[in-house]
This record gives sequence, structure tokens and C-alpha cells, in this order.
Amino acid sequence: MAGEGSTGGSIRAFVCVELPDDVVAEIAAQARTLATGSISPVQENNIHLTIAFLGEVKQSAVPEIERAMGGVSREPFRVRLGGLGSFGHGSPRVIFLSVEDGAVELSELHARLCSALEGAGIGCESRDFVPHLTLARVRASSGKAAGTRAQASLEGKHYEFTCNGMTLMQSVLGNGPPVHRRLFFRPFP
Repeated sequence: MAGEGSTGGSIRAFVCVELPDDVVAEIAAQARTLATGSISPVQENNIHLTIAFLGEVKQSAVPEIERAMGGVSREPFRVRLGGLGSFGHGSPRVIFLSVEDGAVELSELHARLCSALEGAGIGCESRDFVPHLTLARVRASSGKAAGTRAQASLEGKHYEFTCNGMTLMQSVLGNGPPVHRRLFFRPFP
């Protein structure tokens, strides 16, 4: 139910591409190999490709978000994930899979969606969009060793699927990892 677990009539929301269950299971198995005291892999049920982070939005805005998503049309496209990357200055804080094929399409989807959302009075996160799939989060003290270990663990692994739509998700924060709830799916075409 939209808004469950939220306060003040707002929800924490994002739009993403969900991956097929078999691809998620493969990625989650690889992400678990990274787990140490300083590296926390993303939980299997939270694996996705974020298209637009919306942050806190009013529950009453959900129909507007759905309409904006419905106005963004495109054909399904292939996505290939592989190659490791990280975010963090000098020391990785986030370890991710790069988008090797489909990055242009995902970037276009992000731009078109954000334009539609802004036309409805709903803003997207202002950081530059870098298509990626987060595998794990790293504590600051682990430094470069975490990235080296991840690189060795995932070297040469690739994951492919067809992007056939986008999903509005609610992210409920609490003790432990966030819980993501699907609110709306916009299929392509």
C-alpha cells in the first residue's frame, strides 16, 4: 500500500528498471561473495537500476508521477551489465556494475522521465545521471582493498536482459536495509 510505513503524508520514492528474477538471483549471488565486515551487499529484493530518484514526495503526487511515467514511451531495449566501478573519492563507498550496453537508452529514458516529472511539478535528483547497478556499500575504513577484492570476484561476469518498462517504487527506511514496494509499472511500448 502506498505510504505504508511513511509519515506526514509523504513517501520516499524512485523510478527504476526491474531486472528478471533469474538475472537478479545471479547478481545477488555474486554480490554476496563481496560480503565482509566492511562491505555490505545489496539485498536480492533491492536489486534494480535507478532511473530517477525522487526523494520525499507527497502521497497525493503518486497519480501525477504515474501519469508522467505513462507519457514516456519507447521500445524495449537490451541492457548488458558488466565491468565494475565505484563511487567515492580515493576510497570506494559504493561498488557497482557498469552498464555496457543500453547506457544511452537509459540516459535518454532518465532525461525524458525527468522532463515529464518536472512538467508535473515533481523534481528529480539533481546529480548527473550515471547508469549503474549498485552491488554493495563500503565502509570508509576498507579503502582500496574492497575495490580490489570486488574486481577479482566479478571479473569477466556479464548479465543481459531486455528492459521492457519502468517501475515507481516506494523505499521504506527503518532498522536494517530499506524495504522497496512496487507502486506502479509502466510497460514499454
